[in-house]
Amino acid sequence: MGFIEDYIEFAEEVTDAPPIYHRFVAMTLIGAMLGNRVSFTFGYDELTPTVWLVLVGESTSTHKSASMKIGSKILKRAGKHLIYPANFSADGFYRVIQQQPYGCMFVDEFGSLLARFNRKYMQGAKEEFTELFDCYDFNRTLSGSEIVIHQPRINVIACTTPEWFVGTLKHEDVSAGFLPRWLPVIGKIEDKTRHNSMPPAYDRQKENNLISDLRKFESLSGPCSFSAMARAVYDGWYESFTNLNLAGLEANLCRRY
Repeated sequence: MGFIEDYIEFAEEVTDAPPIYHRFVAMTLIGAMLGNRVSFTFGYDELTPTVWLVLVGESTSTHKSASMKIGSKILKRAGKHLIYPANFSADGFYRVIQQQPYGCMFVDEFGSLLARFNRKYMQGAKEEFTELFDCYDFNRTLSGSEIVIHQPRINVIACTTPEWFVGTLKHEDVSAGFLPRWLPVIGKIEDKTRHNSMPPAYDRQKENNLISDLRKFESLSGPCSFSAMARAVYDGWYESFTNLNLAGLEANLCRRY
């Protein structure tokens, strides 16, 4: 099996969260490791595997935070330098990513991230954070000195409940492009493959194997392309999405799908 399937197997042994969480967390960890060294040409753009993931599920019963923390621990052991701080000021964060332009941030509550962006001292930070998603070179003047961030690749994994996800959003979060950059993955209680009140101790050898395999992604570089199977899946999605004839906010909200 590959890293993603091995990760899912490991995570399913230590939590009874919906398995779909583990698949997308694993993909995001790979994106953090690949950073800005691997891309594929998409028209006039060079796209990289940057993911802003939000795990959505009912409180406690879906164990979304436990799923995120498994990913956080694995990535921290594979490359501690790739972990971004979750509590930050705009100026402080820009200086961090100037030194480390690719990595992953883990946010316990998506709503708290939105609330932080809405504070007075963070004015304009949400728009600039949205701009960072597009992975172009980023320039800002801070305290009289210029900050230049070359090809930032910031991955994020956050958690929230359906109520918080809907209740903390504003109209402009959708229309201005902030929310459409996020990939919500919804886990339901009925999607759980089992109910485990007391998870067993984790398998240390499997953990070590995952860490070793994840580190291998940091050595990869160069262009990549769609396989024939992946291209067929993407073409099918594109046709079905186009046929929905969405407009306005609906089109913006569904862009990531």
